[in-house]
Amino acid sequence: MSTDTPWASPEAISRLSRQPFGSDLAALVSEKLRHDDGERGLWNFHRDYCGHGLIYQDAQYRLVTVHDGLASEGKILKAWDDSNAFVAWLERQSDYSLSGADKSEPELRPSNPSSLNNQRITRARLRDYVHDYSNSLAGFRDFVFAADLEFGFLVRDYGFRKIRPRMIGRECVVAYRKLPDAGITIVTEFQSTPFISATLRAENDAVSFSGVSLAALATDRAPDWNAPRISSKTATESGYRQYFREYANLLRQHFPELLSPQSSEPGARDTIDKAIKRRIPGVVIVIAAFFLLMLELRYFTREDIPNATGSVRGNVGILLLMSLPWIALAVGILQSVSGTSLRNLDTAFSTLPLRQRIGLGIAIVAAVMAATYAATHVL
Repeated sequence: MSTDTPWASPEAISRLSRQPFGSDLAALVSEKLRHDDGERGLWNFHRDYCGHGLIYQDAQYRLVTVHDGLASEGKILKAWDDSNAFVAWLERQSDYSLSGADKSEPELRPSNPSSLNNQRITRARLRDYVHDYSNSLAGFRDFVFAADLEFGFLVRDYGFRKIRPRMIGRECVVAYRKLPDAGITIVTEFQSTPFISATLRAENDAVSFSGVSLAALATDRAPDWNAPRISSKTATESGYRQYFREYANLLRQHFPELLSPQSSEPGARDTIDKAIKRRIPGVVIVIAAFFLLMLELRYFTREDIPNATGSVRGNVGILLLMSLPWIALAVGILQSVSGTSLRNLDTAFSTLPLRQRIGLGIAIVAAVMAATYAATHVL
């Protein structure tokens, strides 16, 4: 074997893991591919040969050969119409079986020796794809991955939304929300015992508890339950999974109102009244912002201020102050339409895909800039 392809050497192949990926990881990959729906997927993007990739396209899960980063145009090596069939196949695979060295997978055997074990699908790539790790989260991969596996039932069975893992200072935060009623937040520092807190908001918008340690709540609900611990030796994927599994069982057995905060459904009239109540502050903000804009347009236009922008160089601070009513108007409209409280807006935006967050941010900034320019230059 040429020294130009060390990844394909017998020594490199012998070091590849033969441990199957397992059903948990395979199910997560299936869900994410279905969610990305061809716009994104798992493949490398650069010139020439890019190895193998996974994509969900035309209602099919596909394993493809990728060139020049064009997965959608790659040769289809395997395809599955059903997610169960795809998961059943992927859960049996390993780094070795997908490298092209496994004779039991003839479709994956390369015609070119340099393609052997070259940018193939591996456990590490699957995990990175599922979680979209940033460099700052690199030291917390086992923690985040284990949380996703053991608390995934919150999303699948109870309608929670997972918020993208993020770093706050030296802490890694994973959160699950069922807005605006309930939430589970997991925080840890490197190789330390995670702190798991819970929030539950009552039907009358009174907070039953907010950010309270789940272990502390368990002292009354489950007095015989002992909180697990994480040490530097158990700060591994399996150690974190065992830790989170005990908390997941605790939630299932002793906190049904936290998993299903609206299980005792109010009447239709109560539901309508609650929805209206959440929108009233937004309507008030819209009305106040509207009157401020009327004053701004009446007294702060180009004709009414001698040193306004257009005749004499304007003051940047004044322009910034003039843009605030427009921002208030946008926020007020958002709350009045969605019914999401201002205190929950950050959490609500955190659950949106990155493209939507960027799009909303650009739209709001563009609207503020256009409105301020019109007020100071045109009107």
